[in-house]
Amino acid sequence: MNNLNTGALIYNNANVEPIKIDFEIAHMKFFFAQTKFWIAVSCWEGRVAFISRPTVSQGRNFLKFKKCKCSHSRDVVTLDINKENQLVTGSVDNVICFWNSFNGVESKKITLPESVASV
Repeated sequence: MNNLNTGALIYNNANVEPIKIDFEIAHMKFFFAQTKFWIAVSCWEGRVAFISRPTVSQGRNFLKFKKCKCSHSRDVVTLDINKENQLVTGSVDNVICFWNSFNGVESKKITLPESVASV
């Protein structure tokens, strides 16, 4: 991953162990500057994760990866972030989750009825 402004490598340096995500990523979105997180990630198998803003240690940039417990039981296929940093995720399990983008905790969920989801 590179910094788009400077082109500098953020992680995966030869001397730095890369983040082990352990599952396939479906979508990534960048947060706006008001939150400690940098990127939100939707993943297969009902997982959502947050990547923190880079920190510098010993001249290298490091990212922290936070896997989050959520109400999704199947693949999370979409996510969106509005200008107020509100994060929403959607899954093939008919569940929509709303997240607190400042602490990475699910704040609300809506389960759609089968008839609505299949239309």
